[in-house]
Amino acid sequence: MGFAADTPGEAFDPLASAVNVWRSKISARSDLPGWEDFAAVDFGSWWFQLSLAEMRRDPVDIQWIIWGRSLALWWGHDYTDQFISKQPYLGDIWERVERPYLERLMDERLIGFITGTLKPQDREFTYVDGVDMPLARDGEITHLLSIYRLREPDDDFRPTAPAIFSM
Repeated sequence: MGFAADTPGEAFDPLASAVNVWRSKISARSDLPGWEDFAAVDFGSWWFQLSLAEMRRDPVDIQWIIWGRSLALWWGHDYTDQFISKQPYLGDIWERVERPYLERLMDERLIGFITGTLKPQDREFTYVDGVDMPLARDGEITHLLSIYRLREPDDDFRPTAPAIFSM
């Protein structure tokens, strides 16, 4: 799902504090923050649940440059320095879902929200939610900052704001 960049963080509760940190870095010079706008202390307890990916165009792809320790445990793999398009577990999900999702986030400068299991990684017992927040420099999208949380199977949280798109 994609949401307007000005969607209040509270719409993403229990990920509200992460979205609020991201939104607090938006300045008069740019409609999106840049990675350089953040300090390590900004993420507090979210550090181990954070990923940072460099965005690529032509073709659209991302390369993770930070993959948090909790994420490595949940996913069963550390994706640091890897490209999403090269992950064999995705199969046709990359072309059908992941690439169009990333293109929309980049082109429309949206906050993304994902929810579900890690079934493609053979971890269907692991349930996660996450927010994907684009970062920019000089008006160009450069990175994707993502924060995830582990959730219970019966915790079916959905953001309270209206989605611009769902996939």
